[in-house]
Amino acid sequence: MFFRFAAALMLVVAVSMAQIGLEKQSLRLRRSVSRQYYQMDELLELHAQLRLDIQQLSAPSHFLAESALSLESERPSRVLAERQTAAARQTVSPRLPLLRWEYPVQPDGVVR
Repeated sequence: MFFRFAAALMLVVAVSMAQIGLEKQSLRLRRSVSRQYYQMDELLELHAQLRLDIQQLSAPSHFLAESALSLESERPSRVLAERQTAAARQTVSPRLPLLRWEYPVQPDGVVR
């Protein structure tokens, strides 16, 4: 009688431990997926911002203003403008977030 009770109790404990392990794995995978969605949203926002910057910098009015400034100014101011654009480029690169996919998702939705 005691043996049956102990075996049933051990079975219940083993099933509950397996369930806890599966739940922990499920939560870890959900966290990684939500982190990936967050990173994807950040990259999309950064992509949109960079496209906007490109459109603003390649606008005809920007080129006309630059050519007018270059005609009026001397060489040292041109060097200063180049330094400012180089500094602006350097400030853009550290903002780029890196993708750290722990479990890459295939197009069909299967995690490998």
